[in-house]
Amino acid sequence: MPSRIVWFGLVGPVLVCAVELPRLSMAAAARAAAAARAAAKAHASSSHGGYNPERRASKVSIMGAPGQSLLGGGDFKHPTVTVDGQAEPKSTTGEKKPREIQVTMKILSVSSVSNVEQRFSADFIVVLRWIDPKLIGAKNSDIDWTHAWNPRVSVKNALELNKLEDTVSRRLEDPTIGLVRDTARYRGSLSEYLELEEFPFDHQDLTIVLSTTRSVNDVVFVSPTSDRVRVSRFLLPEWEMKPPKWEVVTSDPSDSTSGRVYSELMVKLQARRLYASYIWNVGLVVGMIVSLCFLTFCIDVTDISSRLSTTLTLLLTAVAFKFVVGESLPKIAYLTLMDKYMLVAFTFLYSIAIENGVVTLFPVTDEQNLPQIVDLYFMYV
Repeated sequence: MPSRIVWFGLVGPVLVCAVELPRLSMAAAARAAAAARAAAKAHASSSHGGYNPERRASKVSIMGAPGQSLLGGGDFKHPTVTVDGQAEPKSTTGEKKPREIQVTMKILSVSSVSNVEQRFSADFIVVLRWIDPKLIGAKNSDIDWTHAWNPRVSVKNALELNKLEDTVSRRLEDPTIGLVRDTARYRGSLSEYLELEEFPFDHQDLTIVLSTTRSVNDVVFVSPTSDRVRVSRFLLPEWEMKPPKWEVVTSDPSDSTSGRVYSELMVKLQARRLYASYIWNVGLVVGMIVSLCFLTFCIDVTDISSRLSTTLTLLLTAVAFKFVVGESLPKIAYLTLMDKYMLVAFTFLYSIAIENGVVTLFPVTDEQNLPQIVDLYFMYV
């Protein structure tokens, strides 16, 4: 028995080494190959000569006061965020939060408003700011912006709008939090549905609508503060400018073929039409034309041809003014206040013309001149 124990004590370690050594050698070789591949990949990345925006941040905390946006306006919905290998901000519950886009807009000029074409011309600058955790600690000279994240913002109601390429710029404004600033200047015409029921005493909201092709789950606009929307020049002698207003809304899902919802920022330039020229050039002139029809009562009742020629001439003059006013308005399916005023004038002239013809049908007797009495009664009425 002791001889067997001695035999196993001598032979056992030899058998264990014979079995385990090949397996350990294979594991060491696999680790060495993985380390070599990682070194080669790191060398290739460093030899590329630029900062890779797709590289994820690790163990970086973005700190902010609760309820305060790091973008400088609005409420920041995730005041304390730890980015650990994630490209998008996360809430404390781990849910994905949409990226906030702050907008600053400067309206350089508004040069024309077309009532007929339902459009207006503007020249404005849009500055966008957002936080990209991937760019924390990066340098502007090392960033390849063609591969960096962007919100894909466009002007939704643009008709013939040009984006001036020499004014487009994007840079990292604050590397400590990854704050990106994007600037672009636009010049051209935008569509606007004009509400003309009260024309020429109407007020219009000339709207610039910013939208994005990313869904509301990925990107949301932050409502700007009062100092972030400014108007420099309003080159419209027919309009009076009021302080602009804005609102952040979501698009109608039916507008998208995929049923997606997008965040939109609507900046409304409030304008009031200066109606004095319409009062003096149209309203007063038409009123004078209508008042001249009372001169027909100075013509003898029996002289029907002279009375009708005067009234019909005044009626045709008023119709000509109606066409002049109509050329400045679009073809709309409702009556403006000016249309109603013109229709009242036409109705008055039409009734005078009918009276001039009907009054001659009343008989004249020795006791009374009935046509003359009816004519005077109608004039007083």
